[in-house]
Amino acid sequence: KSVAFTDRNTGVIVGEFGNVLKTVDGGETWAASTTSMEITLMAVSFRDGLNGIAVGLDGLVLKTADAGESWTACETGIKQHLFEIFWDGKQWFTAGADGIIGYGDPECESWEFKKLSDVDWAWHTAVEKLGKGYLIVGASQGVWENGNWSYLGS
Repeated sequence: KSVAFTDRNTGVIVGEFGNVLKTVDGGETWAASTTSMEITLMAVSFRDGLNGIAVGLDGLVLKTADAGESWTACETGIKQHLFEIFWDGKQWFTAGADGIIGYGDPECESWEFKKLSDVDWAWHTAVEKLGKGYLIVGASQGVWENGNWSYLGS
Protein backbone atom coordinates (compact mmCIF):
# COMPACT_ATOMS: atom_id res chain seq x y z
CA LYS A 1 0.00 0.00 0.00
CA SER A 2 1.31 3.37 -0.83
CA VAL A 3 -1.93 5.11 0.18
CA ALA A 4 -3.61 5.11 3.60
CA PHE A 5 -6.64 7.01 4.84
CA THR A 6 -7.19 7.66 8.55
CA ASP A 7 -10.78 8.74 7.96
CA ARG A 8 -13.03 9.71 5.07
CA ASN A 9 -11.12 12.94 4.39
CA THR A 10 -7.56 12.49 5.65
CA GLY A 11 -5.13 10.42 3.59
CA VAL A 12 -1.42 10.02 2.90
CA ILE A 13 0.46 8.86 -0.19
CA VAL A 14 4.12 7.80 0.00
CA GLY A 15 6.44 7.39 -2.96
CA GLU A 16 9.82 7.73 -4.55
CA PHE A 17 12.62 9.83 -3.10
CA GLY A 18 10.81 10.27 0.24
CA ASN A 19 7.89 12.11 -1.32
CA VAL A 20 4.79 12.24 0.88
CA LEU A 21 1.49 13.88 -0.03
CA LYS A 22 -1.46 14.48 2.30
CA THR A 23 -5.10 15.30 1.71
CA VAL A 24 -7.61 16.59 4.24
CA ASP A 25 -10.52 16.93 1.81
CA GLY A 26 -11.03 13.37 0.60
CA GLY A 27 -8.50 13.64 -2.22
CA GLU A 28 -9.70 16.84 -3.86
CA THR A 29 -6.32 18.48 -3.13
CA TRP A 30 -2.94 17.14 -2.00
CA ALA A 31 -0.06 18.94 -0.26
CA ALA A 32 3.54 17.85 0.30
CA SER A 33 4.60 16.77 3.79
CA THR A 34 8.08 17.03 5.29
CA THR A 35 10.27 13.91 5.53
CA SER A 36 13.89 15.13 5.10
CA MET A 37 14.68 11.71 3.56
CA GLU A 38 15.29 11.07 -0.12
CA ILE A 39 14.90 7.28 0.06
CA THR A 40 11.93 5.71 -1.73
CA LEU A 41 9.01 4.84 0.52
CA MET A 42 7.03 1.71 -0.35
CA ALA A 43 4.14 1.54 2.13
CA VAL A 44 2.26 3.53 4.77
CA SER A 45 -0.19 2.55 7.50
CA PHE A 46 -1.89 4.24 10.45
CA ARG A 47 -2.85 2.81 13.85
CA ASP A 48 -5.22 5.71 14.59
CA GLY A 49 -6.02 9.18 13.28
CA LEU A 50 -2.60 10.61 14.16
CA ASN A 51 0.03 7.85 14.42
CA GLY A 52 1.43 6.18 11.35
CA ILE A 53 4.48 4.43 9.94
CA ALA A 54 5.98 4.50 6.45
CA VAL A 55 8.60 1.99 5.29
CA GLY A 56 10.92 1.90 2.34
CA LEU A 57 14.21 0.98 0.78
CA ASP A 58 17.40 0.42 2.78
CA GLY A 59 15.41 -0.40 5.94
CA LEU A 60 13.94 3.10 6.21
CA VAL A 61 11.15 3.44 8.78
CA LEU A 62 9.52 6.83 9.39
CA LYS A 63 6.89 7.73 11.96
CA THR A 64 4.32 10.49 12.20
CA ALA A 65 2.33 11.58 15.25
CA ASP A 66 0.40 14.35 13.47
CA ALA A 67 -1.52 12.49 10.74
CA GLY A 68 1.29 12.75 8.22
CA GLU A 69 2.18 16.44 8.49
CA SER A 70 5.74 15.65 9.57
CA TRP A 71 7.88 12.49 9.69
CA THR A 72 10.93 11.38 11.69
CA ALA A 73 13.19 8.37 11.20
CA CYS A 74 13.04 5.38 13.54
CA GLU A 75 16.21 3.40 14.22
CA THR A 76 15.81 -0.21 13.08
CA GLY A 77 19.34 -1.49 12.62
CA ILE A 78 18.61 -3.19 9.28
CA LYS A 79 19.35 -2.32 5.67
CA GLN A 80 16.98 -4.68 3.83
CA HIS A 81 14.27 -3.06 1.76
CA LEU A 82 10.88 -2.98 3.49
CA PHE A 83 7.81 -3.22 1.26
CA GLU A 84 4.84 -3.46 3.63
CA ILE A 85 3.77 -2.13 7.01
CA PHE A 86 0.73 -3.31 8.93
CA TRP A 87 -0.77 -2.36 12.33
CA ASP A 88 -2.25 -5.48 13.91
CA GLY A 89 -3.91 -3.80 16.88
CA LYS A 90 -0.94 -4.35 19.22
CA GLN A 91 2.22 -3.81 17.18
CA TRP A 92 3.59 -2.89 13.77
CA PHE A 93 4.43 -5.75 11.43
CA THR A 94 6.62 -5.26 8.37
CA ALA A 95 7.84 -7.50 5.55
CA GLY A 96 10.54 -6.99 2.99
CA ALA A 97 13.48 -8.31 1.02
CA ASP A 98 15.51 -11.43 1.78
CA GLY A 99 12.66 -13.10 3.70
CA ILE A 100 12.83 -10.43 6.43
CA ILE A 101 9.90 -9.64 8.72
CA GLY A 102 9.85 -7.28 11.67
CA TYR A 103 7.83 -6.31 14.72
CA GLY A 104 7.76 -2.76 16.08
CA ASP A 105 6.27 -1.30 19.25
CA PRO A 106 3.46 1.27 18.89
CA GLU A 107 5.82 4.27 19.23
CA CYS A 108 8.43 2.93 16.74
CA GLU A 109 11.11 2.88 19.44
CA SER A 110 11.96 -0.84 19.41
CA TRP A 111 12.12 -3.25 16.47
CA GLU A 112 12.85 -6.97 16.21
CA PHE A 113 13.66 -8.49 12.81
CA LYS A 114 13.76 -12.15 11.77
CA LYS A 115 14.04 -14.27 8.66
CA LEU A 116 10.99 -16.32 7.77
CA SER A 117 13.27 -19.33 7.26
CA ASP A 118 16.88 -20.18 6.48
CA VAL A 119 15.96 -20.93 2.85
CA ASP A 120 13.48 -18.16 2.03
CA TRP A 121 15.25 -15.18 0.45
CA ALA A 122 12.13 -13.89 -1.32
CA TRP A 123 10.79 -10.36 -1.39
CA HIS A 124 7.44 -10.08 0.41
CA THR A 125 5.22 -7.19 -0.56
CA ALA A 126 1.89 -7.63 1.25
CA VAL A 127 0.72 -8.67 4.73
CA GLU A 128 -2.71 -9.30 6.24
CA LYS A 129 -3.68 -10.55 9.68
CA LEU A 130 -4.94 -14.14 9.47
CA GLY A 131 -6.26 -15.62 12.70
CA LYS A 132 -3.36 -15.66 15.15
CA GLY A 133 -0.78 -15.23 12.39
CA TYR A 134 -0.03 -13.24 9.27
CA LEU A 135 -0.60 -14.06 5.61
CA ILE A 136 2.53 -12.87 3.79
CA VAL A 137 2.77 -12.76 -0.01
CA GLY A 138 5.28 -11.78 -2.64
CA ALA A 139 7.77 -14.01 -4.44
CA SER A 140 6.63 -16.76 -2.06
CA GLN A 141 3.36 -17.01 -0.16
CA GLY A 142 2.78 -18.37 3.30
CA VAL A 143 1.59 -17.95 6.85
CA TRP A 144 3.76 -16.76 9.76
CA GLU A 145 2.30 -17.99 13.04
CA ASN A 146 3.91 -18.58 16.45
CA GLY A 147 7.38 -18.15 14.95
CA ASN A 148 6.80 -20.71 12.20
CA TRP A 149 6.69 -20.16 8.44
CA SER A 150 4.54 -22.47 6.32
CA TYR A 151 4.19 -22.09 2.57
CA LEU A 152 0.72 -21.97 1.06
CA GLY A 153 -0.17 -24.99 -1.05
CA SER A 154 2.31 -27.32 0.63
